[in-house]
Amino acid sequence: MSLGLLLTLLWVAAASVTALLLRGEINQVFDSALQETAERLLPLAVMDIVDREDNAGAQRLAALRERGEYFTYVVRGETGLILLQSHRADPGVFPPYDGPGFRQTQGFRIYNDDALKGTVRISVAEPMSHRATVFWEIVLALGLPLLLVIPIALAVIVFAVRASLAPLRRFRATLAGRGSSDLSAVPADGLPAELKPLAASLNGVLARLKAAFEAERNFASHAAHELRTPLAGAIAQAQRLRGETGEPAAAARAAEIEATLKRLTRLSERLMQLARAEGGRLRLDQPRDLSPAARIVTEDAARGTPEGRVTLRLPAAPVFSDLDPDAFGILLRNLIENALRHGEADGPVAVTLAADGLLTVANDGPVVPPETLSRLTRRFERGGAGNHGSGLGLAIVAAIADRLNSTLILRSPATGRTQGFEVAVRLPAGGGVAADRMAPERGEARGPPQPALTDSGGVFMSGSSTELKYQPAHEELHYINRSGWLRAAVLGANDGIVSVSSLVVGVAAADPTPQAVLIAGFAGLAAGAMSMAAGEYVSVSSQSDIEAADIERERQALLDTPEAEERELAAIYESRGLSPATAALVARELTEKDALGAHVRDELGLSEVHAANPLQAAIASGLTFCAAAALPVLAAVFAPEGRIIPTVVVTTLVALAGLGALGAHAGAAPKIPATLRVLFWGAAAMAITAGVGHIFGVSV
Repeated sequence: MSLGLLLTLLWVAAASVTALLLRGEINQVFDSALQETAERLLPLAVMDIVDREDNAGAQRLAALRERGEYFTYVVRGETGLILLQSHRADPGVFPPYDGPGFRQTQGFRIYNDDALKGTVRISVAEPMSHRATVFWEIVLALGLPLLLVIPIALAVIVFAVRASLAPLRRFRATLAGRGSSDLSAVPADGLPAELKPLAASLNGVLARLKAAFEAERNFASHAAHELRTPLAGAIAQAQRLRGETGEPAAAARAAEIEATLKRLTRLSERLMQLARAEGGRLRLDQPRDLSPAARIVTEDAARGTPEGRVTLRLPAAPVFSDLDPDAFGILLRNLIENALRHGEADGPVAVTLAADGLLTVANDGPVVPPETLSRLTRRFERGGAGNHGSGLGLAIVAAIADRLNSTLILRSPATGRTQGFEVAVRLPAGGGVAADRMAPERGEARGPPQPALTDSGGVFMSGSSTELKYQPAHEELHYINRSGWLRAAVLGANDGIVSVSSLVVGVAAADPTPQAVLIAGFAGLAAGAMSMAAGEYVSVSSQSDIEAADIERERQALLDTPEAEERELAAIYESRGLSPATAALVARELTEKDALGAHVRDELGLSEVHAANPLQAAIASGLTFCAAAALPVLAAVFAPEGRIIPTVVVTTLVALAGLGALGAHAGAAPKIPATLRVLFWGAAAMAITAGVGHIFGVSV
């Protein structure tokens, strides 16, 4: 919309300048007609007055028929006596005669002239309202069609640009909607050719990050799994040592060793659970009732606690969800064990699974400060210095919630209490299709992680995330992907400067009046911009049609004669220097992977980098033409009187030098040859056009 507004403002400014110049031209034409009328009437009036027998009275010419009369006149003698007047002349309009020439009164333009040594004087008057009427009729006749065409053209341009950018918006929305753990490849279908290398590089980065994360998770999981057997053996040896020794100090030390080994065992189990939560499959193809799993996990976690300390509340109806029961068990067990470990001794722990999938676990205990709540889901974060937990329980729960695109809610005090701690997480309930059931292939998070928010003592969070910085490998910097729009932009700018400056110089050589030069300049700017945009669109569209037709013929040939096409591809590689065996091998492997792409690239010489984009070329060419053509026009506007040609020539040469250097810089090409080339041909075009204008003396 900002581009459309800018173009509209530019058009309004150009139209205003054109209207002012047009008004000046109209005044000159009407002044010339006014003077010519006086010069034609004066001899006739002199003859009429001289042939009279009685010059005492004024005569009024009778009208032959009723008609519109824009010029009125009076003929007066040396004393001011009216001798002759037109039939609608009003003597009060004409001021006293004060010599030949133009006069301006309120509402009238008057031309005076005399004959017979000033004894016969004529004054011709024209109402200024007539000129204003003619001016506005011309402006409306020229402007009304443009007022209709320009909004339609802008609407078409906006629609076309939006349609061409739709794949880019989808690409952006796909990236914005991803969670921190979704490292699958981003679909690049329909992206413009200039952005496909970016998407390919991004997908390469995501693939490397995914491989690194999977390697990290696999290592943690395998290491924890391998530790289970040695740890179990060490615990057994510590228990045996404690049973065999009779010394109290040795028995106490053996008990401490046993407790430490058990904590290490629990830590290895938590590490395996964390790896499962971050990389395993969490969703199933079919929903299942979570109530039996909740009942089994709660009963198992409550073993060794006083009866009734852990309570479970389930709805009457089944709670269906596509969440994997194993993942649900890991989540619920960690919540219950966390509540038992960090709550008051023998304090109740309430587990509730609602029909809508909301799982809550609450215990009694002191209120946890908000600053502590905000960091409890970090890895190896414990609620206090005296806690002996692994510090991974809530981190595992947060990882599962994050991959489920759910929100983990930590509250202290618990809901409806003055103390205690409560954890709530909403599980995917119902029988809907799981959006992330193929998690091992493409990740499971479906949205950006929710930020931590403080609300009435509770902290709302979606789990922790890790920010990684990737240092890309060395890649050479190329600019060939800019050739499509850069060619059209440079061509439009160069043509705008050369053609309009040549037109201005040629017209100035034939008719150096500022009005003629400016009208020619603005007309050349408008016509040239539309011509360049339309020409580029038609030309590049034709190129795109030819490319599409060639690709379709190649596709059909691959269907009809695949063996011959493979031999043709091998011959192409052999002609480029490969041995026959290597050429045949390369042709076979490329044919198996992407036969059409190989033939389009190596036989037809086409690629996505050089793909034709008609709309992009038309917009780039038209806009750069307008911007560049405005330079010589502005130079002509501000040029000193009589110095239009040198001012425009100098401005144009400077602009051409800058354009050549800028185009070379955008394409990372040598600047001096490009600048000299543009300067030479631009100067030649202006010289030839100025010569034509000077020789023939006409506007070209």
